[in-house]
Amino acid sequence: MLKTVIERIGYRLLIIAMVAGLIFTVNVSDPVNIVKQGVINDASVVLADKVIDLNGEWEFYPDQLLTPQDFARRKYSASFITVPGSWSRQYIDGGKYPEDLCGTYRLKIMTPRSVGQVFALSTNVIRSSYQVFINGQSAGQVGIPGKTATTTVAGLRPGTYFFAARLENEIIIQVANFVNSKRGGIVSPINFGTAVAIDAERTNSVIADVVTATLFALVLAIFFGQYFQRNKELELLWFSSFCLFTLIMYMTTNNRLLLFLQPELPYEIFVRIAYVAVNWSVFSALLYVRTALKIRQQFTVYFITAITIILSIMIISLPLVIFTSYLVYLFMWYIFVCAVLVGFAGYGIYMQTDGYEHLTLGVVLFVLMAAATLFDYMNILNSNWYIATVSGLFLISQLLFITDRYRLTLLKRQQEAFELKYLRAQIKPHFIFNALGSIAGLMLEDVGAARKTLSDFSRYLRGMFRKENLSSQVLVEEELQLTEYYLHIEKVRYGDRLNVFIDVPDEVRQQQLPPLTLQPIAENCVKHGFVDSNSSVEIKICGLIKNNKTIITIEDNGTGISADKLQEILSGKSTGIGLTSTIARLQRSGGNLELFSSATGLKVIITL
Repeated sequence: MLKTVIERIGYRLLIIAMVAGLIFTVNVSDPVNIVKQGVINDASVVLADKVIDLNGEWEFYPDQLLTPQDFARRKYSASFITVPGSWSRQYIDGGKYPEDLCGTYRLKIMTPRSVGQVFALSTNVIRSSYQVFINGQSAGQVGIPGKTATTTVAGLRPGTYFFAARLENEIIIQVANFVNSKRGGIVSPINFGTAVAIDAERTNSVIADVVTATLFALVLAIFFGQYFQRNKELELLWFSSFCLFTLIMYMTTNNRLLLFLQPELPYEIFVRIAYVAVNWSVFSALLYVRTALKIRQQFTVYFITAITIILSIMIISLPLVIFTSYLVYLFMWYIFVCAVLVGFAGYGIYMQTDGYEHLTLGVVLFVLMAAATLFDYMNILNSNWYIATVSGLFLISQLLFITDRYRLTLLKRQQEAFELKYLRAQIKPHFIFNALGSIAGLMLEDVGAARKTLSDFSRYLRGMFRKENLSSQVLVEEELQLTEYYLHIEKVRYGDRLNVFIDVPDEVRQQQLPPLTLQPIAENCVKHGFVDSNSSVEIKICGLIKNNKTIITIEDNGTGISADKLQEILSGKSTGIGLTSTIARLQRSGGNLELFSSATGLKVIITL
């Protein structure tokens, strides 16, 4: 008890700490614009041994790809554009820039106190191709910027460019975008600082991404291995799928680890991989929660499954310029799926499912992880270490959740095995003596009937004690055979006073239910049906499939069960283990058992 209280308090403190961490990590204030009219007057003072963002008013020359030599030969009329920011969202001459455009950004950085010192520029997201010139020289490029879609080769890769500072440093960036219909141009901050500071920040960011990716890769290996070791439980498979696609997602966002491994990966393939990964990451998380909690909301899941498949096909097949124009709707869809996921998990928490404390922590951490990923995409998350931290805690919470559920499942299986052994031990000695006595009597009258009864008795005992009865599920056909053997033996004893009617179609016989479910009920019908030597009992066993549910009814015309006894059985307080155990085992397997008793008999309805 004390351990549980301490655990709950610890979880609440951890949630508070992570929420506070996200609040302090997200930069919601307006960026400080240090670039004025395309110039930073004294960057040495602004730097102060730290990395700064070159935010502000850059010179911009639309529809022109200008080089340092072009600026040296003549003077061009410049507009000014805010960096970072998509050019399609900024106004010029009373209108907006088009989405498919090329242009040249230009900036002058004055460093009078740091001449000769080695500085660096670091780019993150510039869509969708660019070339950087520093102090008259080409420093590097990603893709090939061109003036038309046919002459442009898209690319997407962060870069770091070093140079020795002059009194006046000219930065020119040619950009062309003809494949991504949203957010073209320099859409994330360009970092500037000393070579040491830039290198340290880039290394720190990459390490954080590597740690995040490694965590998901390790947990993926653990859960996928457990899937094959633990009866191929679907929740393990779906969580493995979530880890796989989330791993790919984090390798294609943030600092794009995938591009470090495959630097020549085409831009379109890279973008499609990223969005397919996000699509299936969210879907796998939903299926994991739904399967783990055994939620039966089929229509919603079928609907989300269909949309997920359709979206994946569209992401893969549509031209990128068309697909990216509807990104806002895609993000709205992801938010909807996450809301359904949280709703499913909230239901499990409300019902206090096994391990719900770990589930509660996992839901909160999942929401924080999704929010942090979105903020990072929006370039307002100051540190990738927050994503690494919250991801690690989320994965640990799910390891605890699955482990706790596995421990409880083992305990339940041990309990079920004990109950089944106890049920088998309940074969009354007088039933054995009566069966043997009936067989002995038949030997004097009808040897063939005695032989058949002896065979039924042997098969009944073999069925009661077979090893398969320790498994969690058996076929209805096997249960019916066991019940029929028992009733055949009892009919030899009672003769025409016991009548049995069985109407169970083959489709029902192929369904599964917990072992030793039907026989104890039939035994109860016989035990309480014959109240005196003149009474007779009629037992009917019927089955059907209705609304995707298997329904089996067992009814007799005996005296039924008293109201007090019936209440004891239904509440689980009965000292007898037969019906009480059957109800409990059916409920644990997702089924149900209803009892209806009256003076004219007992009716049992089993729903699978």
